[in-house]
Amino acid sequence: NIAGPDVMTQEEIVSLAAKILGVDAPKKHVPKAAAYAIAGLEKIKSGITKSEPRLKAEFVGIISDDRYYDIGRAKRILGFEPKVDYERGITEVAKEFGLL
Repeated sequence: NIAGPDVMTQEEIVSLAAKILGVDAPKKHVPKAAAYAIAGLEKIKSGITKSEPRLKAEFVGIISDDRYYDIGRAKRILGFEPKVDYERGITEVAKEFGLL
């Protein structure tokens, strides 16, 4: 889960992760309809080649819709306070995966 003391958008988190990893943030945007079409073609191709599709339709919405990550409700109801901020959390995960 993504949780931090500040409200951040998915795009802001991706940009922060890119900065931490020392790579450029994605700049290209594909229309959602085109992404669904590509996912459909990938499904057909994977059926023929018996390989895993590189893009699945169920993930198009996840990666194409900008989301806001806000822990305000968890703070109010559960008293939740994050122990690390976004930058430290992303850095720790990147280290766990051997990316740093």
